Amino acid sequence: MTIHALTELVTLLDEQIRLHASLRTDLEREAAEDGEMDSSALIAVQQRKYHALEEIVRLEEQRMDLVRALATDWGEPVETLRLKAIAARVPEPLDAELRRCHETLMEQIMAIRELANRTAQNAAARLKAVDATLAVIQDAVHNTHTTYSDAGRMKRRAPSFKYTAV
Repeated sequence: MTIHALTELVTLLDEQIRLHASLRTDLEREAAEDGEMDSSALIAVQQRKYHALEEIVRLEEQRMDLVRALATDWGEPVETLRLKAIAARVPEPLDAELRRCHETLMEQIMAIRELANRTAQNAAARLKAVDATLAVIQDAVHNTHTTYSDAGRMKRRAPSFKYTAV
């Protein structure tokens, strides 16, 4: 059971690596085209990310089932069986495979976190700019401003946007 479970664990981890790489690629594209991607392309990227995340969660549940089975076989608490601890207990070549999977996953996860933070910050900045623009428009619509008549007299009136240039 143990060698079979370990081989299956490596297979699951390789699939997680593939899915994380796909997610990273989508986030890199999103970051590179930040604010310039058309809505249909953005929706397609969002759907791919959502499906990749669903699959990652499904694989993670399977991975945890395998780790629980290993913990039972080895008489260890499941909380102590992290990937590094498992790799330290298994023979070659599985130990090297598990270490490779761990390093690659950690690299992917760190890059994904950085990209997600960057795109989230950029989105928040764009939203703040939109909110500020809407506040200016709302103020202009609901308030009167002092203007000058053709005769040069000051008067109060609602603003007109007909001469506003883009």
